[in-house]
Amino acid sequence: MRTSFLKPVLLAIVLCWSTALAYTEERGVLSFNLKVGETYRLKTVSEQNIKQTILGRRQDMNSRMTSIFGFKILQKDSANTVLMEVVYESLAMEVKASEMQMKYDSESNGRDTTNFMAGVYDQIIGKPFKVSMSATGELKEISGLEALIEELVNKYGKNDELLKFQLKTNLNNLLGEDGLKSHIGTLTAIYPATPVKEGESWSNQLKISSSMSYKVDNKWTLEGVDNGELRIKGESVISVPEGGGQSNMNGMVANYQLSGTQVSEVVAEEESGWIKSSIVKQNIEGKVEIKKNEYFPEGVSWPVIFESLVKVSRPE
Repeated sequence: MRTSFLKPVLLAIVLCWSTALAYTEERGVLSFNLKVGETYRLKTVSEQNIKQTILGRRQDMNSRMTSIFGFKILQKDSANTVLMEVVYESLAMEVKASEMQMKYDSESNGRDTTNFMAGVYDQIIGKPFKVSMSATGELKEISGLEALIEELVNKYGKNDELLKFQLKTNLNNLLGEDGLKSHIGTLTAIYPATPVKEGESWSNQLKISSSMSYKVDNKWTLEGVDNGELRIKGESVISVPEGGGQSNMNGMVANYQLSGTQVSEVVAEEESGWIKSSIVKQNIEGKVEIKKNEYFPEGVSWPVIFESLVKVSRPE
């Protein structure tokens, strides 16, 4: 009796040890391996604090955005590249600045009817769009939202060209290809192109062109494999193009001279590669320079600090 009882126990120990050895002694493939027909979900909570002093006046801005995404896998090819149907299941955001406050929650009944952006964001919830993602987590192509963005800009921007511009910029940062690559792609592009073993590292680079152009040079390390979970750590350097990154700030050309660092801690399922949790801390410093214009005949510049924290989890 004792011998027969020990056999399955010993077998389980051997299997667990064999899984660990696959990464400690030999290189294993780390990648997304998602099932067609399945829907995977993620919740992201992004907090950002912007510290800046403009013309001697402190003008900080604090924001928090909570999103729940659904990713339905429609197709998968032999290289494990998938075509997904993605939706914003819910969206909540709050922005506080010295002279402005904006709050929105798609799941709240008490809406701020004076904020027309609430109506804009309402149109986003549940609207599907297509995303192609490689096995390493790189977002290849995003489509299906261009018409919605144009519709919302024309509907809510009316005949105010400046308002249309601001609204389109806002929606592109949230729904445009570059904006979604910044919001989702920086969280998923974590896997190596070749097999690795525990303790080994790999690198990749992300180029982001949402509200501001910058690049992120990542170094990832497989720190451990335990109980069907992958533990991955990322250390990143953030920089803007030589000469600075440019963006449009209320019709004025702004040049950003920025650099910073980012640290990521990721826990993912070993079998599917899908993220279970992630914490990303980002610190960026530098200065913003506004070129000469009718409002600032001599131009103006000021120091700025961005502090960001992103937490990813599975929705309840």
